[in-house]
Amino acid sequence: MNELWFKVRGFVAAAVALVACPCHLPLTLPLLLSLTAGTALGVFLRQHPWVVFGASTVLFVGGLYLALQWVGQEPPQEMPTSPSRSRRRRTRTRRSSASARVSGNGRPKVTLIYAPTCSSCPQVRALWRELQAELGFDYEEVNILSARGRDLAVQHGILQTPVTLINGELVFRGEFSREEALTALRVSQVSSA
Repeated sequence: MNELWFKVRGFVAAAVALVACPCHLPLTLPLLLSLTAGTALGVFLRQHPWVVFGASTVLFVGGLYLALQWVGQEPPQEMPTSPSRSRRRRTRTRRSSASARVSGNGRPKVTLIYAPTCSSCPQVRALWRELQAELGFDYEEVNILSARGRDLAVQHGILQTPVTLINGELVFRGEFSREEALTALRVSQVSSA
């Protein structure tokens, strides 16, 4: 069901935007008033039609924005089975020295997966760039919309950004503090030694 919703959600958003368009109010306002006739809501809407205009404008703009974002977006190959997995802001995973991938020079490798429209990504990018300049570890940024970004998203079950991988292991989902980043780098150096 999640995969089907992922495919049709853009079209649903476009349909909501089409119906809620303020230019359709001469048709939709009388329909809304007739559906709510005899109720307190109907009386309120008849006395304050600007509320309907404002709500329809917000629905139109929001639906149009989501439709433009979602239509044509490919679903990840593996959808997470647990809904709580996608809700967690931050996750630490256990690292084993056998699965850790360290760069050829023995330094930790940090990979930040970001999205161009992500509101938290600029702060996380700035923090990793600052730490990389100070400490000299290997650092790369991967756009989740790129082919490599989509592969990493499927591999790690990533549904939102930013996500930080250290030595190929998922370490952070979302934002984190400078101290948490330094601790994760120290732990990665110890586990790769």
